[in-house]
Formats: sequence, C-alpha cells, structure tokens
Amino acid sequence: LDVRLERKNKSYKNRHIASKAIDFIAQELLSSKYEQIECSSLYAKFDKEFPLHQNLLTDLIEEGVLIKTINPYSYDHRELVMFAYQRLGDFFMADILLRQYNTFEELVQGFSTNNKLIDIKENYHWKNEGITDALSILIPEKYGVEFIELSNLFKTDNNNPGYLQRWFAENLLSNIKWRNPKSIHVDKITKWLNNNQNAYDDDQYLLMLTEVCTIPNHPFNSNRLSDILKQHTMAERDSFLQHFLYNYTGYDDNNYAYPIQRLIDWIDNGINIDSVDEETIFLASQTLVWCLSSTKISLRDKTS
Repeated sequence: LDVRLERKNKSYKNRHIASKAIDFIAQELLSSKYEQIECSSLYAKFDKEFPLHQNLLTDLIEEGVLIKTINPYSYDHRELVMFAYQRLGDFFMADILLRQYNTFEELVQGFSTNNKLIDIKENYHWKNEGITDALSILIPEKYGVEFIELSNLFKTDNNNPGYLQRWFAENLLSNIKWRNPKSIHVDKITKWLNNNQNAYDDDQYLLMLTEVCTIPNHPFNSNRLSDILKQHTMAERDSFLQHFLYNYTGYDDNNYAYPIQRLIDWIDNGINIDSVDEETIFLASQTLVWCLSSTKISLRDKTS
C-alpha cells in the first residue's frame, strides 16, 4: 500500500505514509466506542497529525482501505469511517494493542490495567469478537503462548458456566486455518482440548482438520486426520465420521462450500497437476479417500 500511494503522490515517497496512517487510524478506532469514527472528526485529526498530506485520508478511502458509511442512529445522518475489510481492520487494531507489551507477563498485567483489554475480557463474545479472533492469531506468534492460556483472565457467565470454555474452543478451532503453522503449539492445544471435551463436538474438530488438510507441514493437516481415524475400529469411527461426512461435505445454508466440497470443486475445475507439489496432492488424495467410506452416495460418486 505504501508503494501504491507513492505512485499516486510523490510527496509520500520513502515516508511509509500509508503504514503510519493505518497505525494512527487503528489507534483512533481502538479508542472509539464502536470501532468507528465520524468522518469530520477523522479529517480534523489527520490535518493535525499529517499536516503536509492534506489528501491522505481521501487517498486511503479511494484505495479501498477505508470506507465511509452513514450513521443511521444520528439525527443528521453523519458520515462514519471504518476499515473496509473488518477482519483486516481487526488485525490492525489487535497489532497496535499488542505493541505496548514486550513480554507475555506484561500482556497479562495489561488485562488488568488497559481499558481496551479489560473491555475485551469482559465483552469477548460479541462486541470484541473480531479483535479476539485477531489476538488468538497474533499472541502465539509474538509471545510463544496459546490464546487459550489466557482463558482464566476472562469473565465467566455465572448463569452459563460452560459458555466461556465453549467460546474459547470455537475461537481456537475456527482460527487455526489463519495461523502460521510454526506458531501452533500442538501439545498445548491437544492437552487443552482433551481437558475440555465438553466444550466442542466431533464435527467442529473434524471441520478444523479438513480446513487445513492440504497444507504441507501443518500439524493438523491430513496426516493428523488420518492418524486419528486409524486409531479407531470401523464401528467406532463410523459413530462420528459418518455424521460429519453426511452433514459437512456439501454446502451450508448460505450456499458456502464446506472444506471437503471446496477440495472436490478445486479438482473438478481442472487444476494443472504439474503446478501442484506432490505433498499437497498426497494430502488431498488421502483426505478424499476417507470420503469413500461415506454412506452418502452422492459424496462417494463425486469423490471417485
């Protein structure tokens, strides 16, 4: 993005102006109530922070980094500014938040002193869900620990004592696909999942495994899936695998393909086999072989 803006305006050259602006916006949004800020207010802040670059905010909007929208709850329908892609914006904000802490111990302390981190641990399940997703990816990379190791700091719902662990299990399983495989601590994750088996079901775990099944050197790829399935007798395996293969191998209610279906679609679209490495081909084939055990005829036909 720095390069794109430099091409657009020579006054940005060698100043990393886009990166600085994004950091500034992320900090402002972190300090706001709903991670959005009025357009007029942000323009005023940019004029003060970047006085030599009057068109910077407009350029970021035109490049699609930010979007303007209308606040439907204001009487005069004021314009608001937010990141165009929520997941990317959540990543920027989480990154800014973590830069304050050099060690894991400092981060733990921050959950007692930093207003935003306090808000996150108390309102993790809706208001701050995007940022917590980003934190679960960044914290292992930055501090060498798993996000689940912070679960004891988060607020427990006394009326629903099992909810916190279920939330952490869903956060863990749904975000592994976004993580750098080198940052994944398999032993810690396995131990936590074994100690919290009531927090997730077999379908959630198998869904996670099939999402990363074709990634070489990933600790949860098809090799792990096969190792787990081979541990069971056919009767034991069918008790959970058949349910998964029947319900999670087509398209969901929004017509989004489940991982197995995406794998089949990828092959059906006529991939150039010479452009795919042998390990990926092996992992994909190994995963699809298990689908041949399905009682779902249409799945067996598509797989074969």
